[in-house]
Amino acid sequence: MRIAQYVLGFFVTAAGVVFIIRSGLGAGPWDTVTYNLHALANITLGNASFIVNATVLAVVILGRKKLRFIFALVPIFGISLMLDLWDIVLLGGRLMDNPLVLNAALYGGGIFVLTTGLSLIILSGYPAMVFDELMLLIMDLVKTKSVLLVRLGVELFAIALGSVLGYAASIGFGAVNWGSFFIAIFIAPALAWQLKTMKGMFYVKADEM
Repeated sequence: MRIAQYVLGFFVTAAGVVFIIRSGLGAGPWDTVTYNLHALANITLGNASFIVNATVLAVVILGRKKLRFIFALVPIFGISLMLDLWDIVLLGGRLMDNPLVLNAALYGGGIFVLTTGLSLIILSGYPAMVFDELMLLIMDLVKTKSVLLVRLGVELFAIALGSVLGYAASIGFGAVNWGSFFIAIFIAPALAWQLKTMKGMFYVKADEM
């Protein structure tokens, strides 16, 4: 059941990412990097996601000098597969050029779906995504305990990197829009609320009780 919850988390998280991207209102900070790299390199969204996440993982492993973080390749690979499943197989090109009201629904619903998927992954107790480890690494390097400032800095760096890749791919800002900044600021409290809400409904690792 725990493994099923973990895999379901990949499926749901990927759906949220694709919904938000398809809204055109601004992908999450690191998803802007993924999408614009996908456009630049002419590769699938899943392959671009794997490259971005694996690169961040390599930075974490080099910074921590601990190979145990290599297990984070499991969610990286899982999310990559599910992104291509949603983007290519399940949705194809059917959610393009929508009215603003539908895009707003995709964006808002995508955020809810994304935080639901991430909560399933986190509550399973299995390895989660690498960006939190990157944040903790930077906090140690700059010797600060300010989670908010470091996390915001990491997210803004991702948006800047995504913008550079977008212009390199000749698509302007690409997946970067005002919604990217909204997600950068509010995704953490939204995820915290979702985790609190879901603890009574899904498997929770013993030390999370």
